[in-house]
Amino acid sequence: MARIENDEIGGRAIRDASVRTMRRRRDTSESNDENEDPNPRAKKHSRRDVQGDLNMKMGRIEGLLEDSLKQNATFQKEITEGIQEANRAYVTTQHEFLSLLSDKL
Repeated sequence: MARIENDEIGGRAIRDASVRTMRRRRDTSESNDENEDPNPRAKKHSRRDVQGDLNMKMGRIEGLLEDSLKQNATFQKEITEGIQEANRAYVTTQHEFLSLLSDKL
């Protein structure tokens, strides 16, 4: 009876971790719609504006990279926590299974 309960607890922990992972993946939008300029018309540039535009675009790219790194770190943390939770449930189940076996022997 205890083994069945432990299996259910372990299975529930694994399912919860999987659901969290799937939600995280679904929430992350990688569409190009977010990256498009609000004004799609072509701009006329003078030679002086080119350096300013390059700096602006570089800053934008740096910001996107920083956001991506933060999202990746958050995702890795969630995955690690989910695996740790599933591992704890597995270890607990194995200890209880071992105690049942030792009681029977």
